[in-house]
This record gives sequence, structure tokens and C-alpha cells, in this order.
Amino acid sequence: MTWIETRTERTLRFEAPIEKVYAFLADVQRSGSLFPGIERIEDLGELRYRWVLLERNTAGLSFKGDYVVQYESNGEDELRWRTVSGNMSNSGTWKLVAEGRGVVGTVEVFVGVDIPVPRLLRPAVKLFTEREAARGVEQHNDAIKRAIEAK
Repeated sequence: MTWIETRTERTLRFEAPIEKVYAFLADVQRSGSLFPGIERIEDLGELRYRWVLLERNTAGLSFKGDYVVQYESNGEDELRWRTVSGNMSNSGTWKLVAEGRGVVGTVEVFVGVDIPVPRLLRPAVKLFTEREAARGVEQHNDAIKRAIEAK
């Protein structure tokens, strides 16, 4: 098995009060369900959630993410998470700053995937993983923005 790791950061503006944005992001099952490729998110209690992804098959490689994430927050404008077990690592931070009538949110995400890949293919798989992670974070953030601003 080989760990392929990547980092993605994105900043976006929400046209909503900071309390509304924070509440939506802190509702892990609701906001997390907007991430592409989610099969289910299970609430394990004490701010721990099990994420199970749909199986992906690409270039002869098959992968089904299944991992547990611990969340913590300051209850106002910052949410952090880190993987505590599973075949993926996923950690990151949402930081929110009130600006006028809206909010500027910055999300930083680190993803690691444990996949069986021959050494020769690692550079190509790493490039693919980086591209997919960035695209997933972008799609997720766009869906979160639409959901928050729609209500």
C-alpha cells in the first residue's frame, strides 16, 4: 500500500451572517453530505463521525474510503477535524471572518489515501489524487455556498 497525500486551500465569500455559516458547517452530516461521492456519514457521538465513500474505480485501481474523523471547534468561527482511524486521512480547518453583511471563509484540507499502486505509477496516481481532491473540495464548497445562501 502507498499513501498519496495532497493539500487544498480555498477562500470564498458567503452572503449570510457568520452564525448561519458556522451552524451549517458545524452540522457535519448535513454539510458533509454535499461532498461528492459520499455513501453515508455516521454520527458516532462526541463529535466523531464515520465517513464512508462510494467505491471508485480508476485505471484499474479500486478504492472505497472508510474512516473516522474527530471534530473540534471554538463554537463561533473555527472548525477543525482530523482522522483518527481508517484507510484515508483527512484533516483541515474552516476559518470564518465576518465582513460587512457576509462572511469570508477559508478552508484548508489535507487528504491522504492508502491505495495499492506499483512504485512506477505513484507519480501519475499522486497527480490524479491531487486533481481529484482539489475538484472535490471546490464542488463541496460550491454546494455549501448554494445551500447556505438559498435559505
